[in-house]
Amino acid sequence: MIGMPAYRRYLDKNARLPGVAGTVTLQFTVDSKGALSNFKVISGLGKAADNKAINLVKNGPGWLPSSAGITETVKLAIQFR
Repeated sequence: MIGMPAYRRYLDKNARLPGVAGTVTLQFTVDSKGALSNFKVISGLGKAADNKAINLVKNGPGWLPSSAGITETVKLAIQFR
């Protein structure tokens, strides 16, 4: 688990695919234990970039659970360069 500035650096470093530039916006849930699920592409760049974005989030640094101990919906924009 890392802070948002470090998480953004992780995404910036890893959100790369040859010939792909733009933003993939994901929506997913973070449960009371920090587990991620219910991934949905809100706006995408095609199957390869969309899947890469989901895998970056799923396999990346852990997420902190809500301080209220509830499941939350998160929207996250991932910039491909």
